[in-house]
Amino acid sequence: MRDLQPVAKPSGTQSQISRIIKSLFLLGFHVVIYGVAVMLVLWIVSGFQIGIRFVLSEFLIAGLIFGVLNAVFRPLLVLFTGRLIIRTFGLFAIVINAVLLTVLARLMGWGAGSLWQLLFAGLLIGIVLAILDALLGINRPFIRDTDETSALWNFLLRLSGNRSNQLIANLRFQQVYDLLYRYLLEIGLDRVPFVSTVRARVGKLIYGDAQTTIAGLSMPAQIRVMLQELGPTFVKFGQMISSRAEALPPEWQVEFARLQSNVPPFPGAEAVALVETELGKPLHEFYAEFSLEPFAAASTAQVHRARLHDGAEVVVKVQRPNIVPKIRADLQIMHELLQTLTNYNAWMRENNVLSMFNEFTGNLIKELDYRNEALNARQLTDTMAAFPEVEVPTIVRDLTTAKVLTMSYVQGVKIIDVAAITEAGHDPKHLARVFLRVMIKQIIFDGYFHGDAHPGNILFNLETGRIIFLDLGMMGMLNQKQRVNLADLIWVLNGLDAYEISETLLRLCTPFHDVNVPQFREDVERSVVRYMRYPDAAGSLSAVLDGVFAVLSDNGLRLGSELTMALKTLIQAEGIVRVLDYDIDIAREAFGFIQGFLAEQFTVEHLKATAQTQLLRSLKDVLRRLPDLQQATMQWLDQYEKGKLEVTLDTDELNQRLDIFNLAAQRLAIGIVLLGMIVGSAFATRIEGQVLGIDLATLAFVLFTFSIGVGFTMALRMLRGENTRPVRKPRIIYDE
Repeated sequence: MRDLQPVAKPSGTQSQISRIIKSLFLLGFHVVIYGVAVMLVLWIVSGFQIGIRFVLSEFLIAGLIFGVLNAVFRPLLVLFTGRLIIRTFGLFAIVINAVLLTVLARLMGWGAGSLWQLLFAGLLIGIVLAILDALLGINRPFIRDTDETSALWNFLLRLSGNRSNQLIANLRFQQVYDLLYRYLLEIGLDRVPFVSTVRARVGKLIYGDAQTTIAGLSMPAQIRVMLQELGPTFVKFGQMISSRAEALPPEWQVEFARLQSNVPPFPGAEAVALVETELGKPLHEFYAEFSLEPFAAASTAQVHRARLHDGAEVVVKVQRPNIVPKIRADLQIMHELLQTLTNYNAWMRENNVLSMFNEFTGNLIKELDYRNEALNARQLTDTMAAFPEVEVPTIVRDLTTAKVLTMSYVQGVKIIDVAAITEAGHDPKHLARVFLRVMIKQIIFDGYFHGDAHPGNILFNLETGRIIFLDLGMMGMLNQKQRVNLADLIWVLNGLDAYEISETLLRLCTPFHDVNVPQFREDVERSVVRYMRYPDAAGSLSAVLDGVFAVLSDNGLRLGSELTMALKTLIQAEGIVRVLDYDIDIAREAFGFIQGFLAEQFTVEHLKATAQTQLLRSLKDVLRRLPDLQQATMQWLDQYEKGKLEVTLDTDELNQRLDIFNLAAQRLAIGIVLLGMIVGSAFATRIEGQVLGIDLATLAFVLFTFSIGVGFTMALRMLRGENTRPVRKPRIIYDE
């Protein structure tokens, strides 16, 4: 498999002339393609009156104009209709194609035809261009070593004050759609023998060897390049997948792991300008030395070496320019898409996919403010004080803002670099146990843990023998009840008691539909306890936890987001531990660590202090509520003396029935309106006349077709019974 290396570009006058010639040739090629597509469509659709006289010059002019309209006018249309395109699953693109063809027809002096013919032509030209693109590779994706942005994107960012809005989201949607279309088309056709050969030859004829494509790379490499091209939000998704590397084939593991470090940097001069803007003074007033070349680049930032005036070596994490509005736009696009899918998909509603995405959005937005990371580092330093084997970089608070983070320089290798660790004289097996103990303390005993503990964020200092935690933008937090229940879960998993495991999981989870407890216990016995009883059958703790997640989902139970993050962190920790010591029995080791911590925590003095604290809190709550209790008692006595008592009734079931009645009434009203539209538009198809050059009969026919489609969709929904069942809270059923 060849690696991705941008090809060096020639320089000098000769290279400039060569580029101009190739650009003109490429322009001519696109003109011919657009001309062919336009002519095919116009000859098929009879409404366009192009006449019998049609010469080569008109053919080329039509192709040139349509190409310009696609390059200039289409982005402007998408700029104002991006949300509509998402909500119609791309069908509104037919309308945009029809508008472009109408403008072309007006400019060329052709008859534009009826509205129905225009829409059909819009659909047809989209299909024709897709076929030509598939065969000839008109818009092949190329590997770039810089983050290029359009002039329109930069203009909108300046206009909005570097903030996201609907226009920016729509423009970003156009970019994402174009990139996904080009990459997925290339990936899909790269393995089709005849088509891939034609595309390669046409590409060589047009572009020569001056551009590097993803053709010939493995599919994992192609997907990885696509995610990098799409930007930081999609890279984050790839990193989330790579954190579960054990569930991926080896080749996918290698490529997705490169997402954690193989990201092109942005120019050092831009980093300096951003630091000076954030800190408010010239760079030399804060740093004695500052390296323009970054030594690490990630999806949202890059890191530069620097030295303070007191001689301390530091690193400066600088956020990528314009990254916040781009990420917000990506998240808005994804939210619109998920919202649209949720409206039509019962599974997504039941599993509350939109809520989980909103939690991911909140965590990602927090990561973009480095002041949160600075506070996280201080808190983790305090909670890890009991472990001399752990180091957290010191934050220089005076040189830290929302977009710039300055911290002490730390040196180390990835914690999974077993060869380097062994060569330096350290024992990887001992390190595995220390790291496991550290993560268990973070999750279960502190309730404050690293939320993205992949190997790229955890280093090992070969000189000091310390574990170093980096990138603390996302931290998980568990309250005391969650920590106790999670520790109890690990405890009962070790005890292999299906009843206790199921009861603990019921305490940890929230039902999203009715739960049959006997069936749930049976599934726990079959899918979880059996794996724990025979660890070699499961292969790893992550396999057991995957089994737990599967059983919960099958039985209508869902863990909270923080608990899910905690278990995912345990899975990530297990992946690191198994690299350091493959033969370790993680479940037994974890149980032993928990037992030891519990023995340390539950001493007589600690229990006495905890009991005193809880008693004092309870007394304070009682004292705070005494006036309310007195008032409630007096009101009850007043009612008793008057011979009447107020009773509160739970009317949830009645409200649910009323909701069903209201829904039925709304559907009846909509049905009557649709019936009127269908009948009226059917009669209107016989009316003669025009509006804006469009026949009234044609408009009536389109309205008639639309009404029929809406009515048919409503009928299907009513037959399937969607939204007609009473909405009630899920129940946990203990009886057979």
